[in-house]
Amino acid sequence: MTTDLYDWTHRNGHVPYLSPVFGDHGRGFTDNDGTLYASHDAFGNFRRDTTTGGPDYERRTGADVTGWRVACRCPREHDATDAATPSRHEWLGHLWRRVERPGDENLARGYVYAEDTDAGAPARAGLAEMFRASWTIHADYHDEAPQLAVAVAVLAARVRAARDEGMTWDALAQWCGLPETTVRLLGFTTKLRTRRGRRQRR
Repeated sequence: MTTDLYDWTHRNGHVPYLSPVFGDHGRGFTDNDGTLYASHDAFGNFRRDTTTGGPDYERRTGADVTGWRVACRCPREHDATDAATPSRHEWLGHLWRRVERPGDENLARGYVYAEDTDAGAPARAGLAEMFRASWTIHADYHDEAPQLAVAVAVLAARVRAARDEGMTWDALAQWCGLPETTVRLLGFTTKLRTRRGRRQRR
């Protein structure tokens, strides 16, 4: 696939690529030689040959492109297949719409201009970086999610312990620096998990 966007693998195994969207609402990819292919139908289903079960890519032209979505081949803990394998889970970013005239381009609002010859993967300066930035937020979230889950669990346990000692919700909210409704939710979640644990041990 083309442009430096596709040559960068995130440190946690997430692999981005720019997926052109077509007029029939299907989407696809651009090959190394710049050839456009449709790989998914309008419902997001991977196109497969009904006889062999393998990929059934349909060749498209730059004129068919109506927009782009940044896609990510996300790794799974149990998935040891190659990054290009369709079985890997795919995340999709928001739709960047293609406009017909350069003057209609508005990157802040998600409108991008591209010639037909460049529509598969617009290589203008700054576009690859813009597309990559929208994907990096997704990939970085997966890096931080485990640590965030642990931090929330620890805070919830402390909230529950403080409540058991008689601390008020208002005082807890001030101590945590969070809205009282959020602190109540943390305390309720911990209490619910404790009850479930007791039931499972019976």
